[in-house]
Amino acid sequence: MRRHDHEADLLTKPAPPPRWASVAIPALIATAFALLLVFMLLSPVLLPALNLPTGADAEQADALRAAITHPFPPRGTAEAPAAQAIYTDFTRHRSMLLVYGVTDPAAQQQIVQQARQAQQRLEPSKPVEIRFLEHEVWVKDGSTGYRRGNEKLLHRELIR
Repeated sequence: MRRHDHEADLLTKPAPPPRWASVAIPALIATAFALLLVFMLLSPVLLPALNLPTGADAEQADALRAAITHPFPPRGTAEAPAAQAIYTDFTRHRSMLLVYGVTDPAAQQQIVQQARQAQQRLEPSKPVEIRFLEHEVWVKDGSTGYRRGNEKLLHRELIR
């Protein structure tokens, strides 16, 4: 009977958590909080070092795009009829403008001049790369959607 009573006690009393769990869980929480605090304090240094864009970088890229789209109104594409033919790609150290469908060299130089003037007004100024491409190329990518295909580069200009 004693054996039976002992088995009943084991079934009714939950086993205490292992000792490591009572130490490890608070330690993990404290470590995660400390890492978050360190990241928040170092982010002004880390973001530029990692070349990650900031909100100011996005604003500068949008200002460059707006300066170019003002004299060159939007045109449609096959995939997005109301979309602009000028796209921005930016990082912390440079901005890139992708311009589609402007094949005339004089029009390209006019866009370069507009971008140069806009870039001189921006503070701090950073290099701007402008790529003129013949047209957008979209390739069906399985059943999930599309990806960019090989696009013909017509002209590349770097403004410092």
